[in-house]
Amino acid sequence: MASFTRVNQHSQPLAKLDLPVGDSQRLHLVGVKARVANDITLTTSANGATASLKSSPFDGPKGIWVVELNGVSAGTVKLEAKHDNKVVASVEIKVFQKTLVALPDINTDEGMLTRLFLAESVNPGDSVNYKEADSKKSMLWMRKVIENRLAHATPNIFGARKQPSKSGFVLKDIVIAKNQFHGFEKYPTLDPSININLNGFTTIANNYSHPNRESYATFIANAKAAAAKDALKGFVDPSPKGLYGWRTKGSSEPGGQFTFYQHLAGQTFYTLK
Repeated sequence: MASFTRVNQHSQPLAKLDLPVGDSQRLHLVGVKARVANDITLTTSANGATASLKSSPFDGPKGIWVVELNGVSAGTVKLEAKHDNKVVASVEIKVFQKTLVALPDINTDEGMLTRLFLAESVNPGDSVNYKEADSKKSMLWMRKVIENRLAHATPNIFGARKQPSKSGFVLKDIVIAKNQFHGFEKYPTLDPSININLNGFTTIANNYSHPNRESYATFIANAKAAAAKDALKGFVDPSPKGLYGWRTKGSSEPGGQFTFYQHLAGQTFYTLK
C-alpha cells in the first residue's frame, strides 16, 4: 500500500503532520510505481498548503517519489496522491503559525532560574534517562530548594553572601553562591558550555523540522513554569524537613548537615539532618 512518509522513515506511514506557515517540508511518497511523475496527481483540500512532485523519482524501482510541501495559511489541509485516477495515499496537514520559543530576560529572577533549571536537568537528548513528567517535577523540587535556602534563618550556610546594596538575601545570592551551582557563580555571565547547551535547546525548540522539537519546547516551557513567581502556589514540600539541595545522581555526596532524601530525574535531592 502506498503512503506518505518522512524522508528517512519509509516504513512509517504518516497519517498527520504539522507544517508552519511560511515553511517548507519534504516528504516521500512511497509505493507508487508510476512510469513518469505526470502519472501521479497531488491535490489539496484547501489553500493552506501547496504540494508539488519532483519530476525524477527518489527510487524508481521501489516507487519512491519526492514531494515538496509549503505552508501558506493556518488551517487543516488534506493532501491526496492519485495514480490511475485512484487515491493511493493521503495525509492530514495542520498548517499553523510558529511560536518563537525564547528564554526570559537574563537579568530577571525568572530568566536566571529558567537557565539554572535547564542547565541542571537531564534534557530530551538523553533518550534513556529523560522523562518529561519526572523532569517537570524535578524542576519544581529545584525551585523549592532555592526558596528553602533563601527562607532559612542563616542562608550563608549554603554559601550565600548578601549584596551590599540589599538589606536582606535575594534569590540571586542563593544561585551565585560559591561552589553551589556549576557555571552560575558570575551570573549573568555563564560558563561557555552552559551557553552552548542553552542555545542548542532553543535552536531545536524553534526548528519545526527537528524530530525532537516538541520535546525541547516542552522542556523549556516546564523550566519557565518552575521559574515563574507563582510556581510554588499550592506546592507542598515532599520532604518533612524540607528540600535543601541536589546533585547529579552518582556525584559525591555534599556531606555536612545534608542527608539523602530521594533520587528523581537524574538528580539526587537532599534534606537537612
